[in-house]
Amino acid sequence: MPHVGARLKRLDDPRILTGRGHYVDDVTLPRMVHVAFVRSVHAHARLTRVDVEAARGAPEVAGVLTGAEAARLCKPYRGILLHYKGMKTGAMLPLALDRVRYVGEPIVAVAATSRAAAEDAAQLVAVEYEPLPAILDPEAAVAPGAALIHPELPYTSVTGNPVNDALAPFGVMLPEQPLTPERVLRAVGRAQ
Repeated sequence: MPHVGARLKRLDDPRILTGRGHYVDDVTLPRMVHVAFVRSVHAHARLTRVDVEAARGAPEVAGVLTGAEAARLCKPYRGILLHYKGMKTGAMLPLALDRVRYVGEPIVAVAATSRAAAEDAAQLVAVEYEPLPAILDPEAAVAPGAALIHPELPYTSVTGNPVNDALAPFGVMLPEQPLTPERVLRAVGRAQ
């Protein structure tokens, strides 16, 4: 790989370094609005109350979208990775509906004529949570009786190990346990 460690001239450098770059934030179109999201502060919780009325009445607000409203506008989607045999994922929507499953999960979208107005209105949204157990360790996540992030799925693991498939030519084999960065690094270190 001759380019590794070599100085490379990037074609867009002169434009960016001289202040002539054009970014998405520089684009202004007719009827354009800015969006701010109200996001979860919990890793796992039920949403017991989401009150958006104050945000809807805030100055410059063009619209407020909740999880229930988003669910009426679009179908849930499921992630699929073909190399994980038997993989199933929970149904996902753009905004949380009844529960949040990670810190930062979007709950409400607030659109306004300026970024500041959208952020101010988002601060007016009142969210109440009922915290649920959050599992932060991969081994605990697949242990019997572990809390399920997606209760509609009866199990928490998949069969097969695509990392093993990728490392096999190098004589590295990971145990059939949940993968963590530490486990992968230890296994690769043993092979060198």
